[in-house]
Amino acid sequence: MKVGLFIDTWYPMVDGVIKVVDNYARRLVQYCEVMVFCPETKGFDREEDAKLPYQVVRCSSLPLITEEVVLCGLTGKEMLENLYSRAKLFLFPSLYDANSLVQIEAACQSTSTLFLEGARTAATATPGVNGYVCPPDEDRYARMILDILANPEAYERVSAAARRDLYLNWDDVVRDVYNDYNALLWSLRNE
Repeated sequence: MKVGLFIDTWYPMVDGVIKVVDNYARRLVQYCEVMVFCPETKGFDREEDAKLPYQVVRCSSLPLITEEVVLCGLTGKEMLENLYSRAKLFLFPSLYDANSLVQIEAACQSTSTLFLEGARTAATATPGVNGYVCPPDEDRYARMILDILANPEAYERVSAAARRDLYLNWDDVVRDVYNDYNALLWSLRNE
């Protein structure tokens, strides 16, 4: 099995993001082939890259890295839908995001998300039903990625439920906001 991790920068380190990618790559490489895709940036060293236990693929010009991998930068709605629909799993290893549209966008394309336990973003998912939740431990998170992908029947069930349960279209959002405002107005009127 091959796992690709994509980052948009390598050096300098930004808020520990690069360290996190390195940690996951080092753990995943125990179980599968890992490739980390990133741009060429000032200060990178191919000899240092070669010492890493996983393959680093750098490109000097975006968006094309190889014939199989494209870093596309800012995309339109159709391209984003295509990207989510081709993904097997959306990884969201953040404890600090308050909430986000990205897991809803992924669910729209039947792509389930792997969250961290205790994260606000994980509150939208029911573990093992319409998403996945893992304790904030790099080894367990890396192992869970592989466990999810190793069980295609459960994966398909959870992915279908992600679309059914978590996807919101704008009509639904407008209806819910409208109902919330009406409820608020009625409660104020009755005070």
